[in-house]
Amino acid sequence: MASTAEILLAPFPGETLSVPYIGYEPVSLLIERVKNLLGDKYYIEYEALYFNGIGIRDTSRTIDDCKVYGNVISIRFHHHPAPPVGRPTPIPGEKPFKILIDHEGVRVYRMNVSESNTGEDISWKIYQKVGIGYYKQRLIFKGQRITNQRLVDYGIQDGDMLHMLVEMRGVGFSDDAPDGRVVCKGMNIEADCKCTPDYHVICMRRYGLYELNKDVLYCPVCYSRDVVPVTVGFHKCEYRTHGIRSDGTQFSTDWITIDNDNYNVYDSEDKSEWARLVIQTRPLEQDYDKELCVICDLIT
Repeated sequence: MASTAEILLAPFPGETLSVPYIGYEPVSLLIERVKNLLGDKYYIEYEALYFNGIGIRDTSRTIDDCKVYGNVISIRFHHHPAPPVGRPTPIPGEKPFKILIDHEGVRVYRMNVSESNTGEDISWKIYQKVGIGYYKQRLIFKGQRITNQRLVDYGIQDGDMLHMLVEMRGVGFSDDAPDGRVVCKGMNIEADCKCTPDYHVICMRRYGLYELNKDVLYCPVCYSRDVVPVTVGFHKCEYRTHGIRSDGTQFSTDWITIDNDNYNVYDSEDKSEWARLVIQTRPLEQDYDKELCVICDLIT
């Protein structure tokens, strides 16, 4: 028999939300109902659910199981105004063409569009099909951010590739971090860019392979490709390196685990000693299923 939980909404002090549930259901269903009930007003980035202040990490646990901690349920989340309902891609009556979207060098999506579609239409479609937050996406084409203008106005044509940067919330090191100094889980490439002469910017790469001085990077502030990598930082992930020194000898490390809240900078040897240096990152074991998306193509 269904019951009703009064859930405290942490971002809105004093406000609660009545959510139906059945005790044997998993906590994940309760979270989805909260997101659905708020979905008309807000785009929800889920953070954490608590029973009497105890955070629930394993959302496959039943609600009754978690209520052993107490009956006071609260939820913390980040939120934005609900994104606008996107127009179809491509626009009916217009000639369709195909574009490619490079997701930070991790995977490439394909999408059918037309010349009157906008960057907002593309972001909405990615959010619908893949689940990457609408407000987290930054679409870049030839160093220019793509927003609400028509694709034809940006000169985007059949076969062109856009680059998608995904903004991640920082790890809480500083609430006053300057532009371009936001860290994500996984790999973070620190680089020099002319737009920030006083500090290195952080190019977030998350997981996968990165080859020093080979892979293309984009400045998170000005979106220029004219950046010079300086070092690599890691947060809540595992990483290893593969290298070939200038004398031809090869070197590889075992997986190194960074499972605390620190931001660890890679302490490499003199870069001139390396003919090639490849760094590989992957999520921590407990994050693996939720961090790696299995969708590799977006076709509409």
